[in-house]
Amino acid sequence: MIKSLVFLCLSTLVIACGGKVATTQEVGDVSDGSVAVLTEAQFKAALISTDTLKKRSMARKIKLNGFVEVPPQSLVSVSAPLGGFVKTLKLVPGMYVKKDDIIATVEDLQFIQLQQDYLTAQSKWRFAEIELDRQKQLLHHEAGSDKALQQVQSEVDLQRITMMALAEKLRLIHINPQQVSESNMTRVAAIKSPITGLVTQVHANVGKFLSPSDLIYSMMNPNDIYLALRVFEKDVSLLAFNQKITAYSNANPAKKYQGTVSLFSGVMQSDGTSTVHCRIINPDKEIRPGLYMNAELEVENPTVDVVPEKSVVSFEGKDYLVVEDKRLQYRLVEVETGFRQGGFATVLNAQQFENRSIVANGAYTILMKMKNKEE
Repeated sequence: MIKSLVFLCLSTLVIACGGKVATTQEVGDVSDGSVAVLTEAQFKAALISTDTLKKRSMARKIKLNGFVEVPPQSLVSVSAPLGGFVKTLKLVPGMYVKKDDIIATVEDLQFIQLQQDYLTAQSKWRFAEIELDRQKQLLHHEAGSDKALQQVQSEVDLQRITMMALAEKLRLIHINPQQVSESNMTRVAAIKSPITGLVTQVHANVGKFLSPSDLIYSMMNPNDIYLALRVFEKDVSLLAFNQKITAYSNANPAKKYQGTVSLFSGVMQSDGTSTVHCRIINPDKEIRPGLYMNAELEVENPTVDVVPEKSVVSFEGKDYLVVEDKRLQYRLVEVETGFRQGGFATVLNAQQFENRSIVANGAYTILMKMKNKEE
């Protein structure tokens, strides 16, 4: 029992001799339950030391949690632009590919027709160019007409436009129009990776006919993922752009990921939270969309008044500091504390403790003496 501890400090020497009892009490008087007066012996036994309020710059850490998400621009759906039958597939979910790597091939008769149309348009354009030069020569020698020259010029423009349009279609299926010739045509078109990233899903199989809207792969850029973290309303004002965060998963809490605050949603949900988006600086293959993550966000605070955390004592749901009125006399004063970190507690009502000596060591012993004497 606590009283027994106090009674050890407040020992009474009883000497009985010849029917007489002599009592020596080494305890100072206590006027009420918030003041205590110690003897020299009690002071030394409790190893009491005092300190004053200190000014200190403290960084507060806010605990957050949320999920890994990928922005829409980093999610890619791969399809065959002109459709066709799947000839080869080279990837499975989880594989990493580089941009412009060939990840599938498709074949179709329309690819041959497209190359034929390109070569035909190219031939007609060359013939029209020759005819244009001939009409210019005739007009120069007054043997031709302006109308005939204009008609040939129109044909040159038409065939050039047709040829350029067909060349772009060939490039769309990764066939180089400059390499297309009568002896070099192909019925197979390559599908190349549009990004450097990971395959998340395969939608096709070899031999399947695909329309231009059918998907072959779903991919994502793992270097452009972010955390969508929930923050309580009381902490929203403490956040700022480019603040640093440290994140970790429940599966591997020892592995830390660094990030920065990049975006605020600005919308408060019904549970009193808002969403803050944070960019991950050092992602790896363990980070996947939908993964639950914990995070700590460090908030820089201006210089605040602090006391050692051990100076703060609690009694009946309230916090107190023990201040020294004069030597060996101490008083209990209620204190309003903020956050605690690194062995220190911030003091919100610091004006009540300015220029006062505060018990740093032995505060709990004095509290017990006060409350037990009151009882």
